[in-house]
Amino acid sequence: MAKMQNTRFLAFYEEALLCGFVYMAVAGNIVFVMFFAVEESLRCRGYGGRILAEIQAQHPAQKLSFPLKNVIGDVPDLEKRLRRKSFYLRNGFQETGFRIELEKQEQEIIIKNGTFDSREFSGFLKKYSNGTLRPPIWKADAENE
Repeated sequence: MAKMQNTRFLAFYEEALLCGFVYMAVAGNIVFVMFFAVEESLRCRGYGGRILAEIQAQHPAQKLSFPLKNVIGDVPDLEKRLRRKSFYLRNGFQETGFRIELEKQEQEIIIKNGTFDSREFSGFLKKYSNGTLRPPIWKADAENE
């Protein structure tokens, strides 16, 4: 997938210092960030928010979406996952109520700059992957939240 024309790897620097990077897919109206990392020693210094703002600035008319590992139930590193979700919500992302199975893990989909449409998103994944990526996407049951 990394060699596909709609795949983007972006590195973010402050002068010569690598601050973070993203791996994302861009097609049509959707930007799907599959991996986002900020150098651990630089976290909580505003770099993550600035990187998200730069991604949005590069794609101002597109929906920006992320998968998040579950923050419900008995999961490892729950506190870290909750902090990560809080970070995204503070930076303008919204919960969609939808889940996706990626890498054999159930993940929550969050979005910024629009509303989530599961059919649109499924079409995006098919287009991006030439039909090879068809993960299940479903609306979460509110009772299990």
